[in-house]
Amino acid sequence: MYIVLNKDIIINENDLIGIFNIDKLENFKKIVGNFNDNSDIINISVGNEKTLIIYKNKNRVKGIISNISPNSIKKRNK
Repeated sequence: MYIVLNKDIIINENDLIGIFNIDKLENFKKIVGNFNDNSDIINISVGNEKTLIIYKNKNRVKGIISNISPNSIKKRNK
């Protein structure tokens, strides 16, 4: 199964590490700062950060900041 975030970003469910509600993360800025370089995390939230998706891609840990709520992502990918 795949997780579809938008027409350009589709993640294989087997590569998924976690889907996190940004409002519930105490150390969001620290977590984002731990990514090795800017190409490892992308922000597609358009200024409305709701969800942090962490996944692996070619032996690298990657992240996506999205404006889609975690519940909506889970519902649309059942």
